[in-house]
Amino acid sequence: MKKNIAILVFLFALSSVLEAQQPSGTDRAAMMSVRESLIKGVIYDDDTNSPVEFTSVALYSMRDSSLVTGTISGPDGSFILKELPYGKYYLIANFMGYEKQTKEDLTLTPKQIFIDVGELRLSHSAQELDEVEVIASQAHVEYKIDRKVINVGQDINAATGTAVDVLQNTPSVNVDIDGNVSLRGSGNFTVLIDGKPSPLTGSDALQQIPANAIRNIEIITNPSAKFDPDGMAGIINIISKKNALQGLSGVVNTTLGTGEKYSGDFLLNYKTEKFNLYGGASYNDQTYSGDLYQLKEFYDASQDESSYDESRGSRNMGRFGKEIKGGIDYSFNESNILSLSGAVGVQERGSGGISDQHIYNDALTYNDYLISDSYNFHGEDYYKFNLNYTRKFADPGHEIVAFIDYSKDAGSDYDEQKEYISNSLFEKIGLVPEQLRSSEIGDDKEFRVQIDYTKPIGESGRFESGYQMRQDNSAEVYLFENYIPDDNIWMPNDSFSSANDFYRNIQAVYATYGNKLGKYQYQLGLRGEYTNRKVDYLELSEPYKIKRLDFFPTVHLSRSLENNQQLTASYSRRINRPRGMMLEPFITYMNSTTLRQGDPTLEPEYMNSYELGYTKTFGKSFIAFETYYKNTINKIERVQEVYDIENKISLMTYDNISQDHSLGGELMVNLSYKEWLNVNATSSLYRYWIEGEINGIEIDTRSNNWDMRLNTTFNFSTKTRLQLTGMYMGPSVTAQGTRAAFLFSNVALRHDFFDRKLSATLQVRDIFGTMKHEFTSSSTDFSSYLQMTREPHVVMLSLSYKINNYNQKRSRSSGSEDSEMGGSDIF
Repeated sequence: MKKNIAILVFLFALSSVLEAQQPSGTDRAAMMSVRESLIKGVIYDDDTNSPVEFTSVALYSMRDSSLVTGTISGPDGSFILKELPYGKYYLIANFMGYEKQTKEDLTLTPKQIFIDVGELRLSHSAQELDEVEVIASQAHVEYKIDRKVINVGQDINAATGTAVDVLQNTPSVNVDIDGNVSLRGSGNFTVLIDGKPSPLTGSDALQQIPANAIRNIEIITNPSAKFDPDGMAGIINIISKKNALQGLSGVVNTTLGTGEKYSGDFLLNYKTEKFNLYGGASYNDQTYSGDLYQLKEFYDASQDESSYDESRGSRNMGRFGKEIKGGIDYSFNESNILSLSGAVGVQERGSGGISDQHIYNDALTYNDYLISDSYNFHGEDYYKFNLNYTRKFADPGHEIVAFIDYSKDAGSDYDEQKEYISNSLFEKIGLVPEQLRSSEIGDDKEFRVQIDYTKPIGESGRFESGYQMRQDNSAEVYLFENYIPDDNIWMPNDSFSSANDFYRNIQAVYATYGNKLGKYQYQLGLRGEYTNRKVDYLELSEPYKIKRLDFFPTVHLSRSLENNQQLTASYSRRINRPRGMMLEPFITYMNSTTLRQGDPTLEPEYMNSYELGYTKTFGKSFIAFETYYKNTINKIERVQEVYDIENKISLMTYDNISQDHSLGGELMVNLSYKEWLNVNATSSLYRYWIEGEINGIEIDTRSNNWDMRLNTTFNFSTKTRLQLTGMYMGPSVTAQGTRAAFLFSNVALRHDFFDRKLSATLQVRDIFGTMKHEFTSSSTDFSSYLQMTREPHVVMLSLSYKINNYNQKRSRSSGSEDSEMGGSDIF
């Protein structure tokens, strides 16, 4: 640990050579000697009332407007300018996407050596000139000391979809052909909604959230000790839209797409001085078609012969979801706020298709043709409630936040497969197929209590501490059945049927401390967790139990340089606890050629993550570069092996195969030309390698990986924008094989009507039909090739209508173009 921190400190020490000489005013030589004079204040977002970190604060001489000194605001929005000569000054606070805030007539004298300018509130940039409106949009991505913030309103290609569609054009994030999300190559991440846990997990949670309901998304790849350490890749935090102005307001969205794709949602908000009431609902029903080809080879060393299983056919997917949510915030006074919120919904996904299957060997002693008709379904009925209390003290930023969170979901999985005997032309010979099906039914309950305390210390320090209790309970019953055609009944198969109960309780405490040291900002944190886990299976006499104490240190450093430059560095330790299906010791059925079995002795994965970043802003443009190194211990991998070579059946298991490494960098360039063009390009290059052992065989696979995203927006007017996006992902390796490169591109056109109350977005996804995935997997006696393609040239139309009773024509300090409830335009 000491070595890890020493590396970060050494890297920051090197940054001193980059610092330029500080400019001085022409009158500085004539000023009196420097005393312990200072000017301080705090920066807030005027719409959200939240601190604005990394705001540039510059102090100028009133005599000749020369720059005297400058700094940037900290995580709590505070800033301080020290050791100032006596004189008269004015101060400018500026951050990209906001209006500049100026504080004039600041005079330091021997009798007044301290000035507190108080709160400076920044409003999103908007400027009206007679009948023409000029709009300065926020950057698509903003960098902070511990996270990247994605401003969803700037991505019109995502307006027709869900949070997953937003993330397709987001640095550090990849989305595969099925809409599964990975963060820096890992699908193991935590999803939060407004900082609170989601009743759904991973990609399922993101698929349920309409893009039009999202204000921004925070990508936190090295979270502080305040956050749960779960999610090896980090945290994706969805910040939903809220209205900060009083009165009734709302938004209604609807989307239609080719190939049976429909969605809609609405959100209403009523705010008074004491109360804030909100409620809404969403509906999503989308179907995607595609094709699949797979070739499996089984090698029998005893016979020195190979056999093959080749299949090709359709592969269709569907996602369905609906949700009702609501809440109330009550302000007893400015210091005490009580909030109650809840949601209830349904989330479903299914896939299936008909494929032609050819099974044969080298000598053609058998040469069988089949038609396979398969279908699988997963559904969850869930509800969630959250009670939140905030107590604010006199000092800004001094507060206690406590919440209780409870969620429950009743899930079910269903798989059914039919196989028909056919001839070589794939024409059915028999009318009665061989049939089998499986189902899994379970309940999952999660209860969480958390208390967070924050206290500013001194002029720029901040101390945080907290306690958290998490408890998970789940019970599942798995049933496998064979169809008996003569009796027309389904017969349970005990060989593949079982039941289990899962219990886990986690007690956690944490503390963080952050402050400034010259031009440096730092934050140190430590989290301790005690885990008590018990997994009980029907076939076992004794349950599997684990009691474990873990510690998770975090370090965050940043340094401001001259000319709007910033350096950041961070370290965190994280954990990935095995999911329920990975621990099930019994064999479960996936399809006619694949079985699955878990391992209750699996150890959790632990990851050490290091990051070093650099950002520079110039005008409305910026450039950012991040380097990172991640090392995972006890790496959990999905392993395939031969289970029954005679019947060509493979077994998928899970194993701790030792460790993997990822070393690379990510470059983002955001260029704005006048008011009509914005280009955002991201590219990453990293080296990935896996070391370990699978089934007694040493593995050492390595690959160089490269990907790139390009997002170009043309602003034809304040009402019309065209956006082109493209993504390329280079080839990579897995523990047992490879993944081929793929690319796709989208285009979207948006136009606003009726004083910006109505907006319409037309999008075409995968314009050139290039989106496909190819995988290989192999061992000493098994190999597989898989290719999947999806429906191209999907056309989507989205309409969004804003409802409000306040004047859309606001002053030049009003909200941005894409604020969720407002804005103005001339139709």
